Amino acid sequence: MKSQNQPHTVYFSDFDGTIAQLDIGDTILRHFGDPSWQDYARRYALGEINSQECLRGEFATLRATKQQILQLVDTLELDPTFPEFVRKVHERGDELIVLSDGQSYYLEHMLAKYDVHVPFYANRAVFENGGVKLEFPHLNPDCEVNAANCKCSHMPKHPSERRVYIGDGTSDRCAAGKTDLVYAKGPLLEWAKKQPWNYRPFRDFADVMAQEGF
Repeated sequence: MKSQNQPHTVYFSDFDGTIAQLDIGDTILRHFGDPSWQDYARRYALGEINSQECLRGEFATLRATKQQILQLVDTLELDPTFPEFVRKVHERGDELIVLSDGQSYYLEHMLAKYDVHVPFYANRAVFENGGVKLEFPHLNPDCEVNAANCKCSHMPKHPSERRVYIGDGTSDRCAAGKTDLVYAKGPLLEWAKKQPWNYRPFRDFADVMAQEGF
């Protein structure tokens, strides 16, 4: 339990490559997508297309059933220290919200596999005709990073005395810049070094717990 002088904290976390050890979306595409999906990824990295255009194009190349994809997802892993992090966050009376530019069906499947229960916001997938069509219920045309799921748009729904962001990628930038502290790795860490942010490098959720004093 936290002491009376500790502020109520909401932790916002990315999923793919942060909670999940790999980018699950990319792993699915490598197994079931036409190799042309990589062209969309390249164009997104160059800033030629936005996240929505990239994801829609990538997953239009995919040919697999939901059952086939979930069989693959079952072979993948979350950060093994993540369930303990969730437990300690809740023991303190704080909150964790997952913000993902990935897809809700595999996120929900992975969290259930680890018996983790946290709210999340993600894109949707509709399985039809042997393929996948993506839907973007959280699209915001004014998103600072043109993410398919505008992560910073969810933050006002969860007011708190202290906000902490945990992530690794481009889609995390707008939300991370609106928090009190950022735990960053990968491309987000390189971006954070150029920003006037309060940030700390991290490797995994054990590292975050140690730095948060859990």
